[in-house]
Amino acid sequence: MKRWLTITLFLMICLLPFQAAAIIFNDLDRHWAEEHVYWATFDVPVFSGYPDGSYRPDQPISRAEFMTMLRKILEQTNQTVLSDRAVNIPYSDMPASHWAYHHIQFVYQYLEEAQQADLTMQQIYPTSLLLPSQPISRYEVALLTHSLTTPSISSNQETALFVDIPPTDPHYRRLVELADNGMISGYEDGTFRPTNQLTRAEAAVMAQKIYRDLSFLTPDRLTIAQPPDAQGYQYPTLDMPARRTDFSALDRRMDNVIATLEYKAIVGVIPFDEQDLYDPDPIETLWDLKNENYPHVIANNYYLLAYDSELQLERKRELSEEALLAYIEQDEKQLDGFMLFVNQVNLYSPAGLMESAVKAFMDTPLSEEERVEAVIFLSTLLQQQGKRDEALALYPPLINSVTDYELKLLLIRNEVVMRLQIYGAQNALSALGQHWENLVDESRYWFYEEIIRDEFTALTKQLLIQN
Repeated sequence: MKRWLTITLFLMICLLPFQAAAIIFNDLDRHWAEEHVYWATFDVPVFSGYPDGSYRPDQPISRAEFMTMLRKILEQTNQTVLSDRAVNIPYSDMPASHWAYHHIQFVYQYLEEAQQADLTMQQIYPTSLLLPSQPISRYEVALLTHSLTTPSISSNQETALFVDIPPTDPHYRRLVELADNGMISGYEDGTFRPTNQLTRAEAAVMAQKIYRDLSFLTPDRLTIAQPPDAQGYQYPTLDMPARRTDFSALDRRMDNVIATLEYKAIVGVIPFDEQDLYDPDPIETLWDLKNENYPHVIANNYYLLAYDSELQLERKRELSEEALLAYIEQDEKQLDGFMLFVNQVNLYSPAGLMESAVKAFMDTPLSEEERVEAVIFLSTLLQQQGKRDEALALYPPLINSVTDYELKLLLIRNEVVMRLQIYGAQNALSALGQHWENLVDESRYWFYEEIIRDEFTALTKQLLIQN
């Protein structure tokens, strides 16, 4: 019984913080922004309440408080300043001793360096005073938000915006883009009320919108990506016999070398009582096998290249070229671990020889993952040789044939990135739009709709920033 009471009391104590959290704000019950406030205080903590248990949702938020919130969101979404240089805030009422100085300094520097930012803080606040304690207006929030967030992927520029924001307003177009991006909205009477002070409740709503939007920038999608399980098993036998019953004495020595390297990679050191089971000097054994004309050149050279840290550049080139020629000349082109091998020799081999080997591999029966990885490798290799059209031509047939939507989206991304590198952002955006139309017409689109929409939205926004 005592044990049961102890467990019960322990569980009650553990639950207390969660119960307290649920009622921490005594002035939010049925407030229109209740859900947003709790998101901004618990899910992504950028706000906190007051000692009396209140949040004060209808209280105005100051410029310093809002910019502090922005700094926290930028950090939560992995958006950081690009340089380490110290930036001094050029406002006479912002001494380094101010409680929000470093938060405002961070936002100030981010607006100067972020690729999507088209307004600096000095353009938004052009006087010598920032007035950090002054309540921030909806208009100021809109300008700060526009410079922080990503471009809209839709356009509604011909539609009138807000009745109290004339088209002659110097930032009218920015407000239109923000509205298109779902970042701001007006009131039922069609007004925006730019001079209204932003409340703490409205700030929580903006925090959630900004966070969601900036999340489209992470991770960077404008780089060539590999399948999540690319290259497969890290210690392949490559061209060695598939069955241990076919192993020669030399094969057994090589097999022990591989087992030793793998064991050391996982455990670090071989225990004393197991040392007789493994190779005491696997690198020396690899060279012994080489000198004894071990027939499985690809495996031998692969592990020498991967693990002999004393190899000189010229020797690496010799081993790489020798292994590639051995592969091209052998009858069996279907090789387990082939992509690991070509990635290992890529830096030290002639491009033409690499191209011949990869194309020979692609003529063998491959899984979807293997073919995707091979196409990505070959397309990059062709692009480096200036064979741009041939590199891009590899993608459409494979995009149409793969059934795995994760691989399909990866291929689309890589083709678009390659177009960006070769022809620029506009060409990449056009290709992405065509892929979108094709996917929407597919019968299984509805099942993957949310994943596809999020991926295309993120990719489109990152391309628009480059455009």
